[in-house]
Amino acid sequence: MANYTYYTVTRPVTIEVDEYWAAILEEEDDRERRGNRRHSRSDHKYAGGAPLALDVSEYEGDWLADPDDAVGAVELSMDLQQALRTLTELQRRYFLMNRIDGYSCAEIARREGRNKSTVSRLVDTASEKIKSFFN
Repeated sequence: MANYTYYTVTRPVTIEVDEYWAAILEEEDDRERRGNRRHSRSDHKYAGGAPLALDVSEYEGDWLADPDDAVGAVELSMDLQQALRTLTELQRRYFLMNRIDGYSCAEIARREGRNKSTVSRLVDTASEKIKSFFN
């Protein structure tokens, strides 16, 4: 587990998250500081439309300032990690490249030396598995 600090309108809040997600969040923060973000974190959705990451600057108010909300966000993160474990290695890799890194299926295919339809199928299958996990 690792500590991750996000900033509400009124104050910084530090929560404990899995090291995997802390690394992803820190990398996104670095991209944002450098001004190289491909997509907003609010563009990344999981089944049900809730935000995948904890970027409160894109929401009105300080909805995670309440400790119960922060606990719920951590629980969601843990559920998402469990859902990702249901995927094959390629499904997980291509899904995260698509949804977190913002690469299109064509970009992933080109980078990985794969056929675009294969990548699209793997991303779609991963998305369906994650949606069914949360239903």
